[in-house]
Amino acid sequence: MSNSGNRSAGWILIAIGLLFLLHYLFGWNFYWAMVLILVGGVLFVSAIFSKSHRGVFPGTLLLLLGLLFLLRQTEVLDDSRGDLWPLIIVILGVSFVMVSLLRPREWGHLVPGGISLIIGLLLFLRSYLYLSRYTLERIFHWWPLILVILGVWLLLGRRRTHEEGQSE
Repeated sequence: MSNSGNRSAGWILIAIGLLFLLHYLFGWNFYWAMVLILVGGVLFVSAIFSKSHRGVFPGTLLLLLGLLFLLRQTEVLDDSRGDLWPLIIVILGVSFVMVSLLRPREWGHLVPGGISLIIGLLLFLRSYLYLSRYTLERIFHWWPLILVILGVWLLLGRRRTHEEGQSE
């Protein structure tokens, strides 16, 4: 394990230990989602400060999942109907997008991120009846068009890059 990996693991262990100590000594409410938030936060912050930005995806994923689960545990979000699961797909998409934001040259993460975000948001909106079942079916009926547009965009972008390289 690298030195930065040891440092991250050390901070994670200290934070988890402090959470348990606060719980045992002062009766502070402890929610297991806090562990996810701490681990994700440490991974995310250490990834931000590293040159390679490794750990952005798992850090963002764990941090946001921890926040979602904490909001459910503290009953800030009501999941009695079990319809918050599409937010997990949205969180997955946000994690991919964060990688492409911090590493702009690796824009390939935008494709799965964008797809996950769109599908997750559509399913979430469907859960809360903002979209009818018919509307959602019509949207999903045309999803191959997104692939065609993305393919054309990639081909045109590659041609422009190739033409610019030849003109120099």
